[in-house]
Amino acid sequence: MPKMFMAAKRNFRTKSLALDCINLNSLFVPLSALLVFLTLRGYLESFLNTPESISRKQLELRKKGAHNPGDEPSPLEKQLYSQHGPYITAADMAPESISRKQLELRKKGAHNPGDEPSPLEKQLYSQHGPYITAADMDFQTSVAGCGESSRPDGVQQKARQTTQTVDAVFLVCSAVQNADRRRLVRHMYGDSHNTWPYAIKLVFLVGLANTSTTEADIRNESLSHGDILQDQMKDRRTPFCSNMAAHQSIETPLITSGNFVDHYYNLSYKTVLGYRWAQLHCRDVTLVAKIDDDVFVDTFKFFDYFLPIIPIRQRVIYGYLNSRPKVHRRGKYWVSQAEFSGQRYPQFCNGYFVLATRDVIERVYEVSRTVRYFRLEDVFTYAAVRRAMLDVQLVHLGVITHFFPQYRACVKDHKYRCKFLAAELPVERMLEYHDLAREQRRMLYHQ
Repeated sequence: MPKMFMAAKRNFRTKSLALDCINLNSLFVPLSALLVFLTLRGYLESFLNTPESISRKQLELRKKGAHNPGDEPSPLEKQLYSQHGPYITAADMAPESISRKQLELRKKGAHNPGDEPSPLEKQLYSQHGPYITAADMDFQTSVAGCGESSRPDGVQQKARQTTQTVDAVFLVCSAVQNADRRRLVRHMYGDSHNTWPYAIKLVFLVGLANTSTTEADIRNESLSHGDILQDQMKDRRTPFCSNMAAHQSIETPLITSGNFVDHYYNLSYKTVLGYRWAQLHCRDVTLVAKIDDDVFVDTFKFFDYFLPIIPIRQRVIYGYLNSRPKVHRRGKYWVSQAEFSGQRYPQFCNGYFVLATRDVIERVYEVSRTVRYFRLEDVFTYAAVRRAMLDVQLVHLGVITHFFPQYRACVKDHKYRCKFLAAELPVERMLEYHDLAREQRRMLYHQ
């Protein structure tokens, strides 16, 4: 028995040693592979970090002080960064960093986003009363109504039976200096060759110019085209108009588009003035769109979309819906606490393209006289005045956009089947997309 036990013990030890050797052999292979990998990795990193592996362009940039990713900051970069504090300050944005054009605009009283209101802007806004009055909308215009035509001297006469029926009215907000934009808009929407079989009535809403030369140009343009809504102001001026006339040495009567100066703060007056004119002179037209002079409208898509629905709708405003946007206390859209104490506005439509049903247009002027004036026209007209009308619905239009890259990509991908019927575009690209839309429509329907 002892001999058998000792033999079994020796056999067990022999098998254990064999198993240990087998385990060590199985571990040797991956360990050797890992060692080889680490060695090769070190050689590879040292090879890639040598100057010989850097391209010629990278070497030139490094010589000029440019930072190469993975390097420590260059001496030039360290020097630049050491001069600045941890935060951007007003000193970093000093006037020296403003372009010459911006400086010239600021000298003329233009508002620089991020600044407090300029003295000119404060003066403009302080001259208005708290409400729109009948005097502000008391115009005698040479713009013919939808059932009338205008001779070059501005005298209105009843249209002959050959006059084409007006299918839509475009109320176009335009600054006095934007004569080139008005010329472009007339070509796109006022030329019957570009809108046939439809006829569009164009009405440009402008304000009082701040120089006699510009005002004379507006007068001539109005007499030539008969589409600028203007007020014959002979003996009546607001205090600010009188002050500006004295400052500019203007002694002749001024033609304005209402009793207000042409300025961004007076867009609410322009909008109400346009709806007032449409109420009085285009009672039979159901499609009345208010647009800006940098908005491209595909007229065929416009009529295809709205003609079937507008005549049967009531108490509706169509536009790009802003759902309770934030109130800005600085910048272009600044509003003081005294003007609006809340943090968010009610819902409203952006003013670059808005179409209201006829019953809403008939009430805008009267209701606006009961609402305290607010200089942001889309908030005033499509939030404050709309809410005062009671039971007027806002409808979001997903077929318009103020984002040019979105419109450009849609036209590129879908051509004339792009869903957008109106878009806010760079002025220099409007005619290009107008011609492109006409060509794509012709190819789609006449192929």
